[in-house]
Amino acid sequence: MKQLFASALVVLLTFCGTDAIFAQTGIPATSPPADTTRTIEIIHADRMSGKKIDSTNELIMLVGHVEVKDGKTLFTADSIVNNKKLRIIEAFGNVHINDNDSIHTRSSYLIYYLDKK
Repeated sequence: MKQLFASALVVLLTFCGTDAIFAQTGIPATSPPADTTRTIEIIHADRMSGKKIDSTNELIMLVGHVEVKDGKTLFTADSIVNNKKLRIIEAFGNVHINDNDSIHTRSSYLIYYLDKK
């Protein structure tokens, strides 16, 4: 099951209201306006869950050998939390940023603002 989940986990998340991750579980998703859509590609995560806390905090939590991609920038970390409403990604533990396959940055914590890249 873990291998199947990992190999089939190329999921696109949009950060403007569409709940692509929850659409997989049967909760209907709505489509955002085409000009405001920005996607992050999830390449791998051992576990994934979502939680809506309030009107400004809607979280997608990825845990275990996480790899996500924003355009040509690849992020890897032990865990990543995406706040969809605030358009912020936080990465924890063994964070590696590979920007356009030429710049490599490493840290133990990252806060990434999607709008500012």
